[in-house]
Amino acid sequence: MRKSKNLTQEQLAEKINVSRIAVAKWETNRTQPNNENIIIISDFFNITIDELLKNS
Repeated sequence: MRKSKNLTQEQLAEKINVSRIAVAKWETNRTQPNNENIIIISDFFNITIDELLKNS
């Protein structure tokens, strides 16, 4: 979803107030966002949490 919005990892990280490294780890399945960040990400992309988790 980040790429479809033409955002870099750095840009997304700034918009949701996390580090670029956190975004990179989420995208490579090394870690998962915590519940608070899941809510923030779903709000940012204007999708439900269910949609977000199913697209992961």
